[in-house]
Amino acid sequence: MWAGLERQRPIDVEVEEYRRNVAAIKAAQEAGQVRADIPAIELMAMVIALVISWDTASWSLKALRAETGHASFTGRKAAVAAAVAGLVQPPRIHS
Repeated sequence: MWAGLERQRPIDVEVEEYRRNVAAIKAAQEAGQVRADIPAIELMAMVIALVISWDTASWSLKALRAETGHASFTGRKAAVAAAVAGLVQPPRIHS
């Protein structure tokens, strides 16, 4: 996020890495492994947002972590992994 303040233009190496990641998501969508109702680039942005959610949360919300038992890195990592899995999972078809 800080880099966005310092430079207001894309960096080629970063663009290429995102291009590879978006292509991998698109391939997984086409294979039916990842939900396809959200464009791959949007899905990538949403996953990034989930990953950095605690970094961008308000200090007031962060203050509640210890009270709720969610202060550990391992717990946050598991929660993010579960949220990402739920986000990317293809919808179930009910018959």
